[in-house]
Amino acid sequence: MYTLLKDELEKLETKPNYMTVPAAIRELEKIEMIRGLDGRYRMDHAVTATQKTILGAFRIDARTVKNRANELGELLAGIEE
Repeated sequence: MYTLLKDELEKLETKPNYMTVPAAIRELEKIEMIRGLDGRYRMDHAVTATQKTILGAFRIDARTVKNRANELGELLAGIEE
């Protein structure tokens, strides 16, 4: 994780504080799913620019995160029924 973040940091023009391992973990923990009134699980918020930068270090984009969250929501809905 450290080396991927370090490599991505070298590509950026600025040195953001969120590209350290502890800060990146804290930032990515903010990506969460909530259960809606209809009983379906969805992402609570959209992926932020900071999170996109961190995910980019791991070659993951926001669309992948959203798709995986939708898949997980469908799986959870199937289990609850």
